[in-house]
Amino acid sequence: MKAQWENLVMSSIMLHLDHLICKDGEGFINYSGTFYQTRAKYKQYHSYALPYKQIIADTSVSGANSMQGAYIDGVFKSVGESGLEGIIHHKGTLLFDNDMSGHALTGNFAVKEFNMYLTTKSEQDLLFKTAKQTNPKIKQTDEGLDPNTEAYPAIFLKNMGGYNQEFALGGIDNNITFVRAIVLANSAFSLDAVCGLMKSTSHRNFGIIGSLPFNAIGAFTNVTYDYEALIAQNPPGSSAYIRDVRMTKIMPNQAGMQDLNLDVFAAFVDFEIHAFGGDLL
Repeated sequence: MKAQWENLVMSSIMLHLDHLICKDGEGFINYSGTFYQTRAKYKQYHSYALPYKQIIADTSVSGANSMQGAYIDGVFKSVGESGLEGIIHHKGTLLFDNDMSGHALTGNFAVKEFNMYLTTKSEQDLLFKTAKQTNPKIKQTDEGLDPNTEAYPAIFLKNMGGYNQEFALGGIDNNITFVRAIVLANSAFSLDAVCGLMKSTSHRNFGIIGSLPFNAIGAFTNVTYDYEALIAQNPPGSSAYIRDVRMTKIMPNQAGMQDLNLDVFAAFVDFEIHAFGGDLL
């Protein structure tokens, strides 16, 4: 099945918030580190991951080391060289067409302060079962984080439903979608900062992006991802409007939250999104 309006809204709001937090909020740490072999495989590829995730792919984030290649035994290689087949930035993973376990794999990259995910999981599962991420500012462990691990600090975006509202004669409807962001931070300061950024999107438009310059498994293959350039290329009307944003903090002493990890600072941020989506499909 081809992507429908709900799919485009969810992926586009995720890209918009990710860009906002990384660029305007300077929510990243430039770092250098080692990639380690993992058990996960993507098709025929051997995967090597960082002990933390996610890393920035967006070249329009000022000051961030957007990773475009890796060092093999100290020599920089672009994708397509020496068996390097791709970089999956949101998983912090390199893909090779052969076993590279006898080589030192390193890179320069920007680690996001908040990972970003789309999810269908319940809020309870996210609050109580999400793994903690290794902080890149301390000594890393000598193993890669499983590429399928969802780690915090993170923001999980969940489609909470919606409806179509008649807008004008001729079958023109206002497509209303409710999106919830479940925010898991590692400090009260970070929670307030990121929630403040998301609240600032109220009464603003964001671009709807139909395709990204990655391959079928989401890997960078030497085609640059520049969020601002993609938005600038959008045809007129390829946008949605954030009508309202509301934030609710989650406290450990609330009913049902007594088992919440005290190292987690959590909040829900709810978006009401309006658009005339049918014309974009």
